[in-house]
Amino acid sequence: MIPALMASIALAIAGAATLVEPAGAETPLAADFPDRAVTFVVPGPVGGITDALCRIVADKLRQSFGHPVVVDNRPGAVGSIGASVVAAAQPTGHTLLCTPDAPIVLSPLVNQRLPYDPDGFEPVISLAITYSILAIRRDFPADSIAELIAYAKANPNRLNYGSGGNGSGSHVATLRFARAAGIEMVNIPYAGSAPSLRALLAGEVDLLIDSLSMLLPAYRGGLARILAVGAPARLAEMPEVPTLVEAGLADMEFVNWYGIFAPKRTPTAVVVRLNRAVNDTLVLPEVRAAIGAMALRSVGGTPQDLKESIAQDRRRRGQATGAIAPR
Repeated sequence: MIPALMASIALAIAGAATLVEPAGAETPLAADFPDRAVTFVVPGPVGGITDALCRIVADKLRQSFGHPVVVDNRPGAVGSIGASVVAAAQPTGHTLLCTPDAPIVLSPLVNQRLPYDPDGFEPVISLAITYSILAIRRDFPADSIAELIAYAKANPNRLNYGSGGNGSGSHVATLRFARAAGIEMVNIPYAGSAPSLRALLAGEVDLLIDSLSMLLPAYRGGLARILAVGAPARLAEMPEVPTLVEAGLADMEFVNWYGIFAPKRTPTAVVVRLNRAVNDTLVLPEVRAAIGAMALRSVGGTPQDLKESIAQDRRRRGQATGAIAPR
C-alpha cells in the first residue's frame, strides 16, 4: 500500500494526475454535474478529524461547483450508519461518502453482517493519510515497548486498551500489535476515537493505538506518553520517538487513509469530474497547509489509485490480523 500511496502523493503535489478519461473530453453528463447541492456524508461526529478534513475540501468545492456542498454527519457503528446511507443513495454523484478506511477495509474483518456491501461504492479519490502511534497513560509503569511487553507478559489480561469500537482502525491495529508482541490485552471499546482518547487521558485505559492526528495534541500537552510510531520512519512531529520496527516488531506500519466514494453505478464521467475537482482542491497551498496542520499528508491521484490501494490494504490487514471472530 505504501508505494501506491506515495506515488499518489507525488501526483497530487505535481498537480498532474492522469485520469481515466482525457482532459477536454467531458461528456454532457459531466459538464452538467453538479446541477444541485452535493452532500458529503461523514460517518463520524462533528469536530473529529474526518469531519474537519471533509469540511476543508467541501468549502473549496462550493466555489468550483457553484452549488452548496453540505456535510452531513452520520456517526455510529464504526462508520456503518453513514456508509449505509450512501450505499442506498441514488448513483448521481450528489451524495458521497467522505470517510476513513474503517467502513471500507476494517469493519469487514470483524463483522460479517454489515448493513451495506463494502464493495458497493465507486472509489473517487484518496484525500490524505496519517500513521497510528502507540500511546500509554502518563503513569503507566513502562518507558519503552520492551518494558510494555514485559509487563503484559507478566500480567496476562491485566493490561487493557481503548479502541474506537470493534472493527475500528485502533481496534485492528492493537490486535496486530498484540499478536506480533505475543501478549494478551483486554479491549475496552468506545463510540469513536475521541471517547477512547478521553478514556486514556482520564486513566481509564492503559494503552491506545490511534492516529497521529488524534494523539499529537495530547502528547505535546504532556497528557499522554508515546512509546512508538507505526510508520516506516520516525515522524517529523516527534523525531525522538522510535518506530515499532526499531523496537523489534517487524511489519508494524499502521497507515490510516481518508477518501471519497460514490454509490455503485455512479456514471464514470461524474466520478472523473469529481476526481478532477478534488485533485485541483488538494494542490491549493491553503488546503495543503490546513491538512498538514492536522498532521495529515495530502494524497490525491486517480480513482484507480484508490481502488488498488484498497485491494492491497485488505490483503495486508487481513493477513496480519488473521481470522477475527465477528463481534
